[in-house]
Amino acid sequence: SDKAEKLLEASAIYNDSPKLHTALAEQKAKNGKEKEAREILRKQIQRKDLGESSKSSAALALARLSDSNDPAAKEDYSLAMEQLSRNQSFQSLSSVEQNEYRTLLGRDAFQAGNTAEAYKQALQILKQDPSDRKGLILAAQVAKTSNTPTSFEVYEERIRSVYGKDPDMMTALAEIYSRDDAEKAAKILQEVARDNPDHLPSQIALYRMELSANPDRAKSRLQSLVNKHPENSQVLALYIDAEIAAGHRSDALLNLLRRAYRKEQSAPGSFPLLNQWMKQLSPEDAKSVQEPAAKDPSQDPSKEEKAPGKGEQVP
Repeated sequence: SDKAEKLLEASAIYNDSPKLHTALAEQKAKNGKEKEAREILRKQIQRKDLGESSKSSAALALARLSDSNDPAAKEDYSLAMEQLSRNQSFQSLSSVEQNEYRTLLGRDAFQAGNTAEAYKQALQILKQDPSDRKGLILAAQVAKTSNTPTSFEVYEERIRSVYGKDPDMMTALAEIYSRDDAEKAAKILQEVARDNPDHLPSQIALYRMELSANPDRAKSRLQSLVNKHPENSQVLALYIDAEIAAGHRSDALLNLLRRAYRKEQSAPGSFPLLNQWMKQLSPEDAKSVQEPAAKDPSQDPSKEEKAPGKGEQVP
């Protein structure tokens, strides 16, 4: 993936094709460099020499990358969605891309409490493709919370009949239930986790549900996840956040913070909460986290203290 990124970067120096630059941004995003990727896409949208239709792919890619809880990405998301709202941009998208855009519109409407608009977008998606994954989930979300011509039970049955063995879809269904039926949601997630032990989204969803219902089980689950997925940024962020909130300041935690700090330096945006975590450390601990990598015990095999990895336990 690094090689592909370098090849695209070399080509982009002499070629200002928006498709090429969008491909470069998407590759950077795959390599964990989402902030750099968004910057490339933002520049494509803001180019004065391009027509509206030439900016559509970059706009959709930017909306996709900015669809997160990162406050820094909100402006990029607004820019992308405004660009896609223009008729020429929308019409130049493929039918699959149009559905992806409608999904974002529907999701935004649902979160704003506009269930009628959210359901309208869901129906447009399902009209083009009755088995569209995100369209079905969006329709089910709306039907679960409001009166719709088609009931939630019908959408649930459709999801189960088509995607009953799909861990992502069943996790999404569980998250719909979690709003008013935690027991049902937990049961679905436990089944998904049992049948797909390496499926991270269902494990993370279970952890979040257990935080209030069963803190000890949640802690055990998170410890297991960070031991099993030591390089996963989302898992590391959850663990670091939980440890800092609990007031823990172990050497193992500081090693994880060093890893997060280095990753944030090389790929800005990987750990949006890093600055918040650093403010809660003592000056001495904060300084040690920012020391060069060579001073990080996790990188020195001669040191007994190591950052957690597969098969190791986190205190």
